[in-house]
This record gives sequence, structure tokens and C-alpha cells, in this order.
Amino acid sequence: MFRIITGIICLFILAGCGFQHFAYLEMPNGQVIKAKMAITPYEKVTGLSNLPSISKKEGMLFIEKEPQAVRFWMKGMRFPLDIIFLNRDKKVLEIHAGEQPCSETEDCQIIESATGDVQYGLEVASGAAKELGIELNSILKW
Repeated sequence: MFRIITGIICLFILAGCGFQHFAYLEMPNGQVIKAKMAITPYEKVTGLSNLPSISKKEGMLFIEKEPQAVRFWMKGMRFPLDIIFLNRDKKVLEIHAGEQPCSETEDCQIIESATGDVQYGLEVASGAAKELGIELNSILKW
């Protein structure tokens, strides 16, 4: 009985720790960045908005179950981002560089993919896409 109660307590403690999944992405210039994976609806809505900044070796990878058109916006963000859309083969379809944060819903521009082939969205610090060698048709690895 003690083991069962201890196990349940441990599960509650671990659930509250904010465990996050990460992917290590190899960029076209050979550098590797650590990207938090946004899989759940909550993670996708929250994104990086709870952070004051990120380094150029960090990011967030948004994963869709099926290729589709995607929409991002910068409401509540505290810093500008480069947003990269990739297909199922991890090939770069679009790069939206230097997207600016906004505080009010009315001021927020929607960043929308031009195609319905997006399987992944990658957010990195503004300017990082260029520094990491990310260009249209580049292939990222993870």
C-alpha cells in the first residue's frame, strides 16, 4: 500500500514539473539548436510567449499531425522571431524573418503559410534563420 501511495505522489509531483520534450535540430550550416516541441493545443497556443527572450541556439518546433495551412501570430510575445515553415520532408517552404511582437489583438498581424503543405513550424530568434544558413529549400535534420 505504501508503494502505491508513494507512486501516486511521485506521479503528481512529476506532472507539475512542466516536463517538456525537446528536439535537437541540425541546421544547414551544421550547427545544432535545441527546440522545445509544441505538440499539444496548449503548447501551440502558448508558444514562446512566456519567455523574456531566447538565444540564437534555441527555438520552438510546432508539429502538425498532417500537412496543412498554418497560421501564427505574435500576440503576447516579448521579442521578434523568424518563423520557418517546413513540409513533411523537413524542407523549408517559407521563411518569415523579423516578425514583431504585439500586445493588442487589433495590432497583431497573422503570419499565414502560402501553402497547405506545412507539417512543421519553427520559431527562432530574429536573425537566427540567416545566421544558421536556413534558406528556401534547405533541409533540416532531427
